[in-house]
Order: sequence, then C-alpha cells, then structure tokens
Amino acid sequence: MWYCISAVIALLVLFNLVAIMRRRFRKKRLLAAATTLSESSVSNGNDVVSWRRVPEAVEAAFKVTMFRRTIPIGQNHELSVAELLVSAAYTAVLYAWSFMNS
Repeated sequence: MWYCISAVIALLVLFNLVAIMRRRFRKKRLLAAATTLSESSVSNGNDVVSWRRVPEAVEAAFKVTMFRRTIPIGQNHELSVAELLVSAAYTAVLYAWSFMNS
C-alpha cells in the first residue's frame, strides 16, 4: 500500500515541477514578446488561431471539466469530477490490493 501512496505523491510532484517550468518559460516568452511589440501592432480580432496557445486552452478545459463540473450524488450531495475520479481510483486500488498475495 505504501508503494501506491508514494507513487501518487511522486506523480503530483512531477506535475508540480512541470507546471513550475512551464510558468517560467511562459513568463520569459511573454516578456520577450512584450518588448518587441509596439502599440501600433494591436490586432483587430481577425487573426488566425495561434497554435502556441493550444496547451493553455487544453489546460483550461481540463480544469473546468475536473473542478467546476459537479455530479449530483443523492438529493443533498454533489461531487466534482476530480473528487469522483479520486474516490473511484482509491476504491479500485484497494480492491486490487486485496487480491494480491492471497
């Protein structure tokens, strides 16, 4: 059981490190872009979709789906999709773990 807990913690640490690195690179890129743009190059809204912004859009859609969407459980309870997935994964791990070494 400790292997599963440490694997989940390691996965969360990895996600956190990737998020920190992405934030640093994005901040550097935005600073570099801000220095090269002039006020005369303001877009008129007819630009094409930038493929560089697709990861941010996917991340935003993931956050909305996981944390803002709720599923009613019974009459008085609601769970977000993230809470429901964590509960289901925990139940599945406990169920699988109960059949090991038996």
